[in-house]
Amino acid sequence: TVAGTNSPQGRILTEWFRAEAADVNRTTLWLGGLMHILEVDDLHRQSVVHPGCVVIPATVAVGLREGASGRQMLEAVLKGFEACTRVGNSVGPSHYRLWHNTATCGPFGGAYAAGSLLALDVWQLRDALGVIFLMIPVFTRDDEDILDFIGRCHRVRWRGRRDSNPRPLA
Repeated sequence: TVAGTNSPQGRILTEWFRAEAADVNRTTLWLGGLMHILEVDDLHRQSVVHPGCVVIPATVAVGLREGASGRQMLEAVLKGFEACTRVGNSVGPSHYRLWHNTATCGPFGGAYAAGSLLALDVWQLRDALGVIFLMIPVFTRDDEDILDFIGRCHRVRWRGRRDSNPRPLA
């Protein structure tokens, strides 16, 4: 049983989840919602991000679909936590005055974790993070810190120049 499923809100969410065939998106949303119901979120204070409620649902949903081992999923979670907290650190605590850092920075962690499980190469993973950047309307081309983060994840420069030895986060 997943925490939160026995609460009134959890029963409603679980009823919605079971109403249609489960896919990765539906499973991720269901698990993420359940993680918030009991308000037992983790918190990375410096980045003001709750990485678990974004990274873990994405990791579990993709990992189950792909038949990943527990070790592979744990490694993906660690990489996802690292990614979303680095983005959170780059925007700083002042970002939280207007935006919910978990909503704006967390998707980078979910994408990084899922990409890790899908064995994306460094260029595909960079592109996935770039898509996340473009989908979050808070960020603009002026957010050099985040663009630099995406590039540094793979030791790649954002503007098309490639390092001779790109490596993902360890």
